[in-house]
Amino acid sequence: MHETSKILIGILLVLAVSGFSGTAYYFQQNNSANKELQSLELSNSKLSEIDSYLTAKINYTPLIEDSPSLYQVLTTPRVGIVDITAYEQAPVLAAINVTGIVTINGFKYYVGAISGHQVVDVRAGEKDSSAELATATMDNYFNITYAVLSGIGGSRNPYINTGDVAIGAFVINKGSIHFHNGNYETPYGGDEMVITQRSLLGNSLITGYGEVGPTISNASTYGYGPGTPSKDYVYVVALAASEELVKVASSFSAVGSIPLSDLTGIQNLTGSVNNKAVISVISSGGFWTDPVYLNAEQNALYQGDVGENEGWGFAFANAQYGVPWVIIRGISNSHFYPNSFHGVLAAERAAEVAVYLIEHVNSTLDLRQTADFSNLSPISEARVHGYIVANRVYFNSSGNITEVQYTNQLGQQVTVYNPKEYPATLPQLND
Repeated sequence: MHETSKILIGILLVLAVSGFSGTAYYFQQNNSANKELQSLELSNSKLSEIDSYLTAKINYTPLIEDSPSLYQVLTTPRVGIVDITAYEQAPVLAAINVTGIVTINGFKYYVGAISGHQVVDVRAGEKDSSAELATATMDNYFNITYAVLSGIGGSRNPYINTGDVAIGAFVINKGSIHFHNGNYETPYGGDEMVITQRSLLGNSLITGYGEVGPTISNASTYGYGPGTPSKDYVYVVALAASEELVKVASSFSAVGSIPLSDLTGIQNLTGSVNNKAVISVISSGGFWTDPVYLNAEQNALYQGDVGENEGWGFAFANAQYGVPWVIIRGISNSHFYPNSFHGVLAAERAAEVAVYLIEHVNSTLDLRQTADFSNLSPISEARVHGYIVANRVYFNSSGNITEVQYTNQLGQQVTVYNPKEYPATLPQLND
């Protein structure tokens, strides 16, 4: 084993024991890292322990001659790419000149380059929990400059068609809903994030804070506690992507077109529609909903343009660890046309935009500046209705929306009675 690899694993162990997560952050923030490594003295017995740890946790398989050491692989700044299913990963992996595979806790991280830009790609598996775990592992072990989720999603917006590509300026967790007695629903408090100085929230939507916890001295009498808010525990309902990553990805203009028969599933239609890249709100949740009227009810509370299952976990991990991120979703289907699904096409188009992004991001850009409401496309449901997450939504026994309460972009409280459904119009098939 390469000596620097042994030293690196030793540092990982030390950091883990001391409660320090985010190895990449350590190396980014310490220009004298190499000197620190050289000065670290480890006994033979400790090196033996590290060997065992390496075998159990990290397996590095070089694929080229004169391959870099594991230390070099993990500390080299690179773009992190997360895919979900096998056919979503395939077009991304095909674009990478792979030089090695690092396996950590079962996840295979393919390291290499896209047009000379260093990257690492992992297939996370479906749903938020797997995406969050794969992303957190990637952020902790590799030196990630920014992260991209590439994959497919279903349109929940009548103006976003199959074959389009959605660039997520925001992601929301549509599964976090409190259904109240009295036929109304509210966001269920948001997800609680334990933040640090390196965490990246920016223009994310925060609904409140957790409380100051017990200490060693008062734990035995703490009970429910004093209820004192703690800024270290944040309740977040919408996470904001990197503004510059969103802008660069959305500038991709060669999306292509799709035959109307493929878009709709109606085989006797002729002609085609030019596709587009749209800056959107990604609606993430561990369930899938087809009927338009049920999506209308969900969209009244969470203004989502694209439905999928993993974006929240991906963004949550990156935001906590301070890694700029963006979600790129090729549109595989629309709930307005339930008989049409084009997953491979959507995955390929998302991968094309991801590759374009990696090739065109300027290293001098400030990627930590997050997107805001004004970055959203005019056809985004949030822009159409004036909010991303409502405060409260009422509905009758038939499921029809009767009242929506939300806070607009000026901080004003707005109430809309008997609003139009969200969304209810038919798709627009013209450019």
